[in-house]
Amino acid sequence: MSAHCVPLLDAWRRNISAQIKRSQSLKLCPQHVALLREPGVVASLAEQNAKMAGTLLRTDGTAAFRRFTPDSLAAIEAAKALECVDCEEEMCQDQSQKNKKKKKRKNKKEQKDRPKPSSDLEAGKVVPFIFGDPPPELLNVPLEDLDPFYRAKKTFVVISKGNVIHRFNAEPALDWLWLRPFSPVRQAAIQVVLHSLFRLFIVLTILANCVFLVMPYSADALGFTCIAVYTLEALIKVLSRGLCLGRFTFLRDPWNWLDVFVILMGYLRMFINLPGFTMFAVLKVIPLLPGQKRVVGAMAHSLRRLRDAAVITLFSLVIFASVLLQVFMGDLRTKCIVIDDSNGTFDDLGFWHDDDPYGPRYINNHSNQYILPSQLDALVCGNRSDAGGCPAGFICLRTERNPNYGYTSYDNFFWAFLSVVRLMAQDFASDLITLSLRAGGTYNIYLFVLMSLGCFCLVSLLLAAVSMAYAEMNNAAIQDAKEKEEEYTLILEEMKRQQEQQNETSAVATSDDQDMSTVNVLADTEITVEDVQHPLDRCTSLWRKCAGTVLVWNCCSSWVILKKILHTVMTNPITDLLMVIVVITNIVFMSMERYELTYEMEYTLQLADKVFVAVYTMEMALKITAVDPYHYFQVSWNILDAAVVFLAMLESSLADVQGLSFLRLFRTIRIFKLAKFWPSFHSLLSVMHPANVLRCGSSVLLVIFFFFFTVMGTRLFGQSYEFCVCKIAGDCELPRWHMADLYHSFLTVFYIVGGRWVEVLWDCMEVSSPALCVPFYMAVTFLGTLLTLHLFLTLLLRSFSGDHLALMAKGNGSRRNLRVAIGRITHGISWAAGHVQQLLGQGQQPGPAEGKDVALDQLDTAESGPEPADGQPDELKDKSLTEDTAATVHVAMATDEASAEADGGESIIIQELKPENGHSDKNGVESSPQHTAMDEEVPMPPECCTENCIRHCPCLALDITQGRGKTWWTLRRACHAIVEHRYFNIFMIIVIVLSSIALTFEDIFLEHRPVLKMVVEHADQVFTAVFLTEMVLKWMAYGFNVYFNDIWCCLDFFILNVSVLSFVANGLGSPRRSSLPFRAVIPLRLLSRSQRMQVVLRVLKGAIPSLINALLACLTLWLVFSIVGVNLFAGKFYHCFNKTSDKYFTEEDVHNKTECFLLMEWLNERPTEVVWKTTHFNFDNVMNGYVSLFHVSSQKSGMDVIYSAVDSRLIEEQPIYEDNLYASLYFVLFSIFGVFFTLIFFIGEIIENFNQQKSRSGEQNIFLTDSQRGVYSAMKKLGLQSSQKAVPRPQGLCCRYMYDLVTSRWFDIGMMVVVLLSILTTMLETADTPDSFLEVLYFGQLVLIFVFLIEFILKMSGLGKSYFSTGSNILDFIALIVNIISLFLADLIHFYLFPIAPVYLLRLARTGRVLPLIPGTEGIRTLFFALKMARPALSNIALLFGLTMFVFSIFGMSEFPFFLSEEGDTGIDELFNFQTFFSSFKCLFICTLSGGWESFVYNLVRSPLYLDKKHPGFDVWGSWVNPLEGAAFIYCYVLVVSLLVIYMFIAFILETFDFDEVSSADAAREDDEHDHHD
Repeated sequence: MSAHCVPLLDAWRRNISAQIKRSQSLKLCPQHVALLREPGVVASLAEQNAKMAGTLLRTDGTAAFRRFTPDSLAAIEAAKALECVDCEEEMCQDQSQKNKKKKKRKNKKEQKDRPKPSSDLEAGKVVPFIFGDPPPELLNVPLEDLDPFYRAKKTFVVISKGNVIHRFNAEPALDWLWLRPFSPVRQAAIQVVLHSLFRLFIVLTILANCVFLVMPYSADALGFTCIAVYTLEALIKVLSRGLCLGRFTFLRDPWNWLDVFVILMGYLRMFINLPGFTMFAVLKVIPLLPGQKRVVGAMAHSLRRLRDAAVITLFSLVIFASVLLQVFMGDLRTKCIVIDDSNGTFDDLGFWHDDDPYGPRYINNHSNQYILPSQLDALVCGNRSDAGGCPAGFICLRTERNPNYGYTSYDNFFWAFLSVVRLMAQDFASDLITLSLRAGGTYNIYLFVLMSLGCFCLVSLLLAAVSMAYAEMNNAAIQDAKEKEEEYTLILEEMKRQQEQQNETSAVATSDDQDMSTVNVLADTEITVEDVQHPLDRCTSLWRKCAGTVLVWNCCSSWVILKKILHTVMTNPITDLLMVIVVITNIVFMSMERYELTYEMEYTLQLADKVFVAVYTMEMALKITAVDPYHYFQVSWNILDAAVVFLAMLESSLADVQGLSFLRLFRTIRIFKLAKFWPSFHSLLSVMHPANVLRCGSSVLLVIFFFFFTVMGTRLFGQSYEFCVCKIAGDCELPRWHMADLYHSFLTVFYIVGGRWVEVLWDCMEVSSPALCVPFYMAVTFLGTLLTLHLFLTLLLRSFSGDHLALMAKGNGSRRNLRVAIGRITHGISWAAGHVQQLLGQGQQPGPAEGKDVALDQLDTAESGPEPADGQPDELKDKSLTEDTAATVHVAMATDEASAEADGGESIIIQELKPENGHSDKNGVESSPQHTAMDEEVPMPPECCTENCIRHCPCLALDITQGRGKTWWTLRRACHAIVEHRYFNIFMIIVIVLSSIALTFEDIFLEHRPVLKMVVEHADQVFTAVFLTEMVLKWMAYGFNVYFNDIWCCLDFFILNVSVLSFVANGLGSPRRSSLPFRAVIPLRLLSRSQRMQVVLRVLKGAIPSLINALLACLTLWLVFSIVGVNLFAGKFYHCFNKTSDKYFTEEDVHNKTECFLLMEWLNERPTEVVWKTTHFNFDNVMNGYVSLFHVSSQKSGMDVIYSAVDSRLIEEQPIYEDNLYASLYFVLFSIFGVFFTLIFFIGEIIENFNQQKSRSGEQNIFLTDSQRGVYSAMKKLGLQSSQKAVPRPQGLCCRYMYDLVTSRWFDIGMMVVVLLSILTTMLETADTPDSFLEVLYFGQLVLIFVFLIEFILKMSGLGKSYFSTGSNILDFIALIVNIISLFLADLIHFYLFPIAPVYLLRLARTGRVLPLIPGTEGIRTLFFALKMARPALSNIALLFGLTMFVFSIFGMSEFPFFLSEEGDTGIDELFNFQTFFSSFKCLFICTLSGGWESFVYNLVRSPLYLDKKHPGFDVWGSWVNPLEGAAFIYCYVLVVSLLVIYMFIAFILETFDFDEVSSADAAREDDEHDHHD
């Protein structure tokens, strides 16, 4: 990590600000290429430091492309001999040096300065433009190497079609055949390998092999034919390149190793069954596809970047797993067992007899355990007071099996490590935490909070490493393009200067000038000459003649006049506005479709659809008439309009044909018409444009990835699922996610890449081998995540690049027309209102409207740009119909208020309320000189009232120099001095904190604690009085004008009103708890006192317009999927349900709704209750579709939606298991387009707004306060230089020896080994460890503690009191003391003092000293410094995050205290509920995790609505939970928290990882250390 790094935000800025021409299009005409061969031109370019022309071109004036002959080989031999002589002389000089350390450093510098191969002439790249195009006769023949680096090496190049460079060794290909470069056999092999037909043949063979792989196992014989073709391919490559002796031989290419592996596995399959290894043949297509090798290289580069971050991540996960192992070892085995003493297993008190041999078999019997309905495992419990309990008649005992087939466990280090990986990946992390807290006690939640924060930092490190790797490559590509463009211009100027020096004719010079301008235009690949030419000039003469006759309609003068009239009408801004209104109205009508429409409503919607189709058809016909068909179809938006009309007519004509109802889905295309007028929606659609996605090489790799692992999963685990399905399903029916067939295997791989791999991994390990399942699933997760992240970053930067924004900015007529139309309508309304007022005698004569029209005309002219050139057709003069009018992407800037706050000082209140010097009252009377002394000590308070108030109430103007005015002024100054005093703010912060703490005691148990209730009530009265006094003091000090113009004072005023009103309501007899939801906002008063939270709020406030715009665009895209979902699944999620047995009726019992109602009538007098109901999340209307899609996007409770869709049949028919299997493709497409691409667009908008706010504020770090910025700058200047002073060497002989010992590197390495051994002893302990082995581990810990004690004694002897001057030594000392105490008093600490988890954390704290000693990971220090730099910004956001959780916890405690989920449901239970503040905080913490909130929403929407009921067990009356209110509460919390988490990632990744100065400081420090040791 010490290399130069580019932060992602810098790459973002450069990508947007720089519009780089594509360097691949730079070309020189043959005359310029010939002139470039002259030695004088080459020498001049070399003097000007031309990168390519000055170093790559020959200086002897010969041609660049020359055949490779024996003379060429002899010249290489001579150059190589001369180079060897120089190397021998240099080695002799190096051996004469005495200082070996200086020699090593010199060698390192010389290696950097040695010549390297040119990156522009690498194999696989196109010949640079300075060489021109090679003659056709020199293609596919050996040529002398173009790179000067290889002039003394036995290599030659071959240029294939497309000017692609291929480099070969000049050594014999095979020693035993003596195939020299001039051998006809080898040349023939080279031509075959480089021929395009040969590559096409290999690609077709690979595709055929892929077809054979998806076929049944009987088709394996066909695969041997493909293996024979691969063998022939490898043989031809070996003949052309050689086997292994040489840099460019067959085995030196890693992709050829893949060929060898595929061939070997293919032949081994003849003797050994290797079902999965044959899939590697699919990967052979990667190097054959253009650009894929570069993408793979980019991913490999990102993996190298991940090295240091991966080391920190792995080390941290090991520490976390060790702590969880020691805290929860064996706890998840405790289950609720029914108490049954029929076999003598339990005594009279219900305790189990330890010596009863029948006991273990009874306890481990699944039928004797308490199992909740719809659950597979028994209820986990604990024997602590804060752990989960058992119902009456059950006892909590330890069994032999853990939950989830025994794979969710902390019994050994492997399963503990897998659990930590789950926590980091947020894959069912909420379930893991719930089980752990139920078994080990809810007090351990702090452990998971700390680990969640640690995992957040680790994920940020990994994301930052990948982001920086991609940013570096993107920056290098941009820099390379800039250099090539600059050199291109330099070459043209040099050639022009050389021609002028040769006194050539002026005609030639003029011709050269024209050539130079022409090639400059060719360099621009985005804006070409075609953009300004007539469209017919692009076509051939025959097509131009045909188009001019058929597609351009200028038959007569009357028709031309009609065209002009229609052109004027259709290009009028009012027309665009009307079409926008029509589209929006059409969308509203489409959104009104739902299940069980009335006949009148259905008829209205059909009639409205016909009207809209008629309007669209009329619009298309008028536009075609106005601009002719040829010009009409030149615009992409017009093509979309024509497609809408065509599909609407097709649907109307085939409406009565059965089976073609899917044509209704194409109505949603009309929504995309909004993109023409809505820039944000257009930007969102451009992100998912197929051309944009296919240009990303990682998208092709993702397709190969899915195919590879889909087929491999089927071949590896297909038979295992079929034969062992009874292990995972009681009815021996395949689960939803399996790999028994290709389609389910694809869905499973897609599910794993989406982040849900734990559940399917459990099933796989149960039916197959864990040794086979774990590597497969880890490979799918890691490679899928890496590919997805690479595609995410590529699309993120490409979709918001400068070239893309410039392309979108080419046409903005539609958006401009809307503004002009709205302006004209507004002006017309104002004009009409003025005339009406004049007629009524209530206004003056309105002024002439010409001024406004002129202003609008100027707006039109300014926004439309220059007028088209004369001579063009009239149809082309207005661009709104004949060119792409995509609006530019616009991200709302921060408001002026936010900008003013960002530019201000530390305290916003003080800045706004600070009075100016030379204060005077409203009457112009200056302050009395008697107050001079007070003026120096206390600032002058501002005016109390505004000028308007004083003008209407003259009594408010007082003379402050005498009488009551003087007394009033003195009182105000005293109040101002009080509120501005530092201790007053501290006192108010303490009061706010105490009042917030008092709110936490107002739970449902407060009614049973009269003393605490009285204290809380009196404290609330005191706090309200204090806040009221503060408000009065601020009114007196600042006045009403300043007080109510400050947003934070207004917030305090609102919160105080809430407190006063609740106090009054309590006095009038209202229950105290009824006002608790309103008093939950009291902690928000901290916002007005904390600058750190104000900074974050300022950033969020500036992002609100952009976020709302982006959110509306995303919701519009989701509307498309919601309408499609309504058309596909409306009314199909209903089912007949037996509420008595809590089971569904099968299709054999109930077929449809009618039979279900007949069953209801038949069972009317029986105790069985049957209902016909739908699922909670369905697509019966558009709003329900939105909610269902929101849950599907989180992929947990959304699984129920997918399962209902897959089981659905026709409307009002009973569902059947996976009867509509391919309905899951709808949700796959939604996950791709509605989630993945939408997330790219949303993150891009946030980053763009973030960049704009930084530009407006002018600050480098907008998440920091002024004081934090000073500390941040100081830390950045210091870099990685340690502030620790060197410990002086002691004087005594013994002390000096100890000093030298403890400061040596070998001592650190030895202690590193000891630390690793201490970790190992912790990892080896398991839940089933025998007592003998436990004694060995205990003795080992004693030895290690003794070693650490010796280390402490040695360091104290050598360092003295300086030992405690370092933080790491202090931590080691604390860890040593804790180790000694915990080893002997572990049980006492665990049961009587405090939780044992902090003890294990401190015991393992010393392991952090191992990381700096690991060789090859110097960048770890840089990453830790980055974490340190990120701490201020993250802490500011974390403060707001914590305040948000606190407020929502109070609100949840006040609104949902009496709600418990139904039996068998996960989510809210006796441990996780909203009865107390701590339990409410636990619920919100679970909601914070990915997918954890869904179980709470699922239970809240199922709750019944009971009003005015007395809660059981409590003397409290009130309303029970409202499902809509509960769901809205969870949704709001999730949205706020998600936004804060996104900004935490941005603050960490984009703000902090700027290593330029840090790396230079690191290098300087290392050089200083080397010099010091030398």
